[in-house]
Amino acid sequence: MIRLRLTETLLRLPENARSLIQTAVLGVAAGLSAVAFLFLTNLMFSRTFLKFAGGSRPTFAVGSFVVIMGASIVVSALLHFVAPEAAGSGVPQAKTAYWKEMGHMSPRTTLTKFVTGVLSIGGGNSLGREGPSIYVGSGVASNAAGLFGLGRRERRSASVVGAAAGLAAAFNTP
Repeated sequence: MIRLRLTETLLRLPENARSLIQTAVLGVAAGLSAVAFLFLTNLMFSRTFLKFAGGSRPTFAVGSFVVIMGASIVVSALLHFVAPEAAGSGVPQAKTAYWKEMGHMSPRTTLTKFVTGVLSIGGGNSLGREGPSIYVGSGVASNAAGLFGLGRRERRSASVVGAAAGLAAAFNTP
């Protein structure tokens, strides 16, 4: 319903205006998803490790161990049972989607990458936030492009816009 109305409204606009609006909307959606990713990662870290740091050394050691192991187990289960294709840093997977799938990225994989990234990084595992931010931004933009009526194989430019927005958000740049 929303997709149909949005597509009809955009089709009435001239091509250059439609392209500009689509790019802006996709960039904002991807950037906000990357900002949410970073916010939740920092929130998880502050609610666990920073609280443990205020206690005794044994509390910090045991609490940290439990959080790291718990996050690792949950991430492993999600990657094994829900979306094995969400494994990896994110950049090679986004590039593969760009070339092999013409920019289409599944919503399930994008959401799984978001959740597993937050749990992994916020849970103390040694990963960078840039790769998952790029993947999530690219995936959100690719899926949002579907609301504009773009088919599965017509989302290359959307995935690039999303990847750029995700990278910019990961480095806190405008």
